Amino acid sequence: KLKFSLHGGSSFSNNLAAPATRILPQITHPRSRWLLDNLGEPAKEFAILARAADISHAPVNPVASCNLNPEERRNAEEVARLSKLHIELDRSEGVRERGFSSYLFKLISPELSAKNDLIAAVPSSSKAMA
Repeated sequence: KLKFSLHGGSSFSNNLAAPATRILPQITHPRSRWLLDNLGEPAKEFAILARAADISHAPVNPVASCNLNPEERRNAEEVARLSKLHIELDRSEGVRERGFSSYLFKLISPELSAKNDLIAAVPSSSKAMA
């Protein structure tokens, strides 16, 4: 989960402490130079963007949004959808900046689940997906 990579730890446990040894390099956010260059305060603004994107995995919470009129509810859903899109584009661009060709796909209908994005990447020298 994105919230754990922002604060360290694992999405498989409540332990937010960083592991003693690392096999892979630490994940930083934003992942791409594109988004880093377009945020005034990258760490702070990315955390806000990630939080807005994290709510897009389900319809707007009916309890939290009970005081929203239909237009405000649609606006909240649109902000969540666009935030999630920016997170996925940042991930895809970050991969591309590291020498891969990246492709962003939707696996299933967004009406069924907002968690339907797939990023596929191959080394740029490969013609496998060309």
